[in-house]
Amino acid sequence: MRGGPGIITAITAWLLAGGGIVAGSLALGPKPDLLVAVLLAQAAVVLPVALLVLRLPAGELGLGRCASRDLGQAMALIPLAAIASFAVLFLTIAFAGPPPPGQAVEQAIHSIHARLGWAGLILFAAVLPGICEEMLFRGVILRGLRRRLPPGWAVVLTALLFAGLHFSPWRFLPQFVLGCILGWLALRSGSCWPAAVVHAGHNAGIVVIAILVDHAMGNR
Repeated sequence: MRGGPGIITAITAWLLAGGGIVAGSLALGPKPDLLVAVLLAQAAVVLPVALLVLRLPAGELGLGRCASRDLGQAMALIPLAAIASFAVLFLTIAFAGPPPPGQAVEQAIHSIHARLGWAGLILFAAVLPGICEEMLFRGVILRGLRRRLPPGWAVVLTALLFAGLHFSPWRFLPQFVLGCILGWLALRSGSCWPAAVVHAGHNAGIVVIAILVDHAMGNR
């Protein structure tokens, strides 16, 4: 990883992304257009990556080409990642109780689906976050932390930062578990793209289940 991001760059990128998400949320006000909010959040996440790409080769950020075999293995890992994340979410709800109604993520899922249908929902709630967030977390932050930390600690710390940036106590542990899986995959493959495949597939499963369950219950 010579010449790649260091630990200071990794933490700075995380702070810039978090600050951008908060600033965007404040700028949109208490009743934002939820599609715009999603796009602004992903723009804030990918901005530090875009700035680094201007001075570093893509391969040093985990953005270079990866083996098709790694992408195939990532596809096979999607169900495992989804099951692990859901299991931890159910345990969280069992101990902490259900999240309050009207959570921003739930509202965004239904708003995007109502406006853009299934294709728009998968694109903006699954594929786009999967790519943007993995470019930052497993492309920049994990590689930066790996310069000073052992692999396991770098994966765990990156997963903690990943979970924290979702700003939800109920989603923290599920996102942490998902982040550990994605970090392991990124280190194993040497690229953030297999992790992006798993991340997007995981998110797609969540949003599809959320809509189908809601329709089955007749809530919307």
